[in-house]
Amino acid sequence: MSALAAFSDAARDARRAWHLRATLATAAFVVAAFAPLVFGDSRLADLAGGLYLAVAATGLAFAVGIGGVPSLAQGAFVAAGAVVSARLLQVGTPTIVAAPLGAVTGAATAAVVALLFVRLPRAGIAAATWIVAWLVAAALEALGWFLGGSEGLVVTAGPSPAGHYELALALTALAALGFAALARSALGLGLAAARDREAAAAACGIPVQRLRVTAFAVSGAAAGLAGALGVELAGIGDPSQYGPYLSFKLFVVVLVGGAVAPLGATAGVLVLGILSVAAEAIGSVENVAHARSHALLAAVMLLGVVSLGWDGIV
Repeated sequence: MSALAAFSDAARDARRAWHLRATLATAAFVVAAFAPLVFGDSRLADLAGGLYLAVAATGLAFAVGIGGVPSLAQGAFVAAGAVVSARLLQVGTPTIVAAPLGAVTGAATAAVVALLFVRLPRAGIAAATWIVAWLVAAALEALGWFLGGSEGLVVTAGPSPAGHYELALALTALAALGFAALARSALGLGLAAARDREAAAAACGIPVQRLRVTAFAVSGAAAGLAGALGVELAGIGDPSQYGPYLSFKLFVVVLVGGAVAPLGATAGVLVLGILSVAAEAIGSVENVAHARSHALLAAVMLLGVVSLGWDGIV
């Protein structure tokens, strides 16, 4: 009888927590699951790539929004997962093994970076992690062993584009649910307390530094998983895809979508995808290179967020 009462209480709490936004999000994910019936492989591959980006951005949102730690090295953690996964896939390791190991690599790399810099003030953390992003990008370009140098590393394994899309959609939903659960856990509450009143949180016995290292590791795990699956989707490990601009873009979509909402990062990626179409059109008219038009767009978006003091879409 006590177990039945516990389940009843849990169901009641779930009903109280459920709201219109959750209904709309669930409906959107259900509709999106049928995309393979409408789109071809090329479009599904693009959509899957955007969803993997959303997974990495959701992980970053946990560190930035809940933890209040401005990390600008998320692209480097994506690269760490991609390198490990690409090498494992080349020797015949199945996706089900390579992808989790990529996530572990991303988490470990992020934890090391956090241990080195998390004691700095927030501006110092942002600057230090931005330098890390540049150093990792330079290493990938200069040391050909990682991802094959300028020619890249060919990866010929993994699911079809439709399979990647469905997997990426499921991981995006799981990342949002994980964000919500962690935000309400002791870890999330401790991080939020330290974010708002660090001195008071430390005085109350909250291990601020340890929690922030954990937040970095969580964000790195999401980034490593996204990198591991993304390189498999692309079919080639291209070092130019993991430059500092990737870290900057992930940071921008988190701010645009909302850093403290489970689906904020996903909303930011969606907005960036829509505006990227406009950037390509403008770039073609003005004869601006594709990469430059996207970088300009991201910079304008960040400038707008900072100048308006916007809290994000969600």
